[in-house]
Amino acid sequence: MKKILIILLSVMLLLLTFGCQKEDDVLKYTQSGLTVELPEGMISGDENGFDIFLYNNDFMFSALKENYDIFNRIGYDPEKLTVEEYGKLIMEINNDDDQFEEDAFNNLYISYTNTVDGQQYYYYTTIRKGTDAFWLITFSSFASEKDTYSKLFAKWANTIVVE
Repeated sequence: MKKILIILLSVMLLLLTFGCQKEDDVLKYTQSGLTVELPEGMISGDENGFDIFLYNNDFMFSALKENYDIFNRIGYDPEKLTVEEYGKLIMEINNDDDQFEEDAFNNLYISYTNTVDGQQYYYYTTIRKGTDAFWLITFSSFASEKDTYSKLFAKWANTIVVE
């Protein structure tokens, strides 16, 4: 009986240790008025066209900040423009019939695959409205890892906070 109890306690300690380690491996990254929780060890890159670009060997995170003055110049009142309307506007500008929809956390997103230089990638794009800008935020991984990362991208997207 003691052996069974010791084994059960050992298994519970291992599970508890690994469970805590996963949570400890997540960090808050803050840059340009956006905060997101991602795995520890993300590398900050300087990718043209993005306000934020973070990556590791498995996936990347990018964010584009579109200041309100852009919308004023094209005849939209950004204060009144909703996130849903912003999403429709993005799709309209890009001549895309797809629409943003809600993920499991009620955040608007769109996902798709695309081939770049012969390699197929999976993209998960979400949008946010801040006090002075809209944000177009994209996570990407190899398409072969879609099943693993689609749920993680939604989870990490739910941690995004913008000013």
